[in-house]
Amino acid sequence: MEYSALFRARYVDVLRFIERRVASPEDAAELAADVFRIAWQRFEPGEASRAWLFGIARNVVLEHYRKTGRRMAATRRYEAEFAVALALSMQLGGVTSSAQPPDPDDTTVLADPTPEADRMVLETTGPLRDALDTDPGFGGIWVDDDHVVHVVMTADRLSAAETAAQEAFGDEPPVPIEIDQGDKTYEELIAQRDEITELRDPLLDQGINITTWGPDEELNAVYVKVVDLTEDDEQTIHEALGDDVVVLMEDWPGNEEDAFSRTSDTSP
Repeated sequence: MEYSALFRARYVDVLRFIERRVASPEDAAELAADVFRIAWQRFEPGEASRAWLFGIARNVVLEHYRKTGRRMAATRRYEAEFAVALALSMQLGGVTSSAQPPDPDDTTVLADPTPEADRMVLETTGPLRDALDTDPGFGGIWVDDDHVVHVVMTADRLSAAETAAQEAFGDEPPVPIEIDQGDKTYEELIAQRDEITELRDPLLDQGINITTWGPDEELNAVYVKVVDLTEDDEQTIHEALGDDVVVLMEDWPGNEEDAFSRTSDTSP
């Protein structure tokens, strides 16, 4: 595929991918332009794939988070864990929180899919996760607003996901499946989460209150949420945890004293 054909075929998809993750349409358009500028610089005819392009888009969004410190746009996931309960999904997905889980009746973080759409998504994600969970390149599974299931794999294992999808569903999966390229495996994300768990108390002693932390399969990265985040806090966190951790601001109801007392008295 020539670069011009890649641009025409994928620009709208890339823009929509970014729009779901940033605060303004203007930022999304600028970041999409950055994605295709980088793609042009690295483009090799015949080697550029959708997974390659969206890997660039993911890295551009992560860099945007690091530079701006903005809260990540809400990710609308339709994992099987959500069918059980939101709190259970946080545990199964490897997310650790020092706060109480949200009210299971509060579904505002979810879009409003029909029960049929939910069922079809679960019929797709379940067999894929069963087939790929132990694969050395597996980075996770997430579902976008259009009920497309995305399987994240490292570059050397993309074909394994394609094979698993073909063996499970042939040419007719219940919902569309896309294979995305990621840099980290899910095991690596979990190991990074566990490292954050060990370092959370020392950071709290420095006045940095991390309330929630865990892997985000969609971004193929680990995030932390921090009460009253400052630029100095963010720099300290990156020095302690690594530059690839996405740092977000936590919005607590109530005052700062309440936030610290609730988290310091509760073990994750």
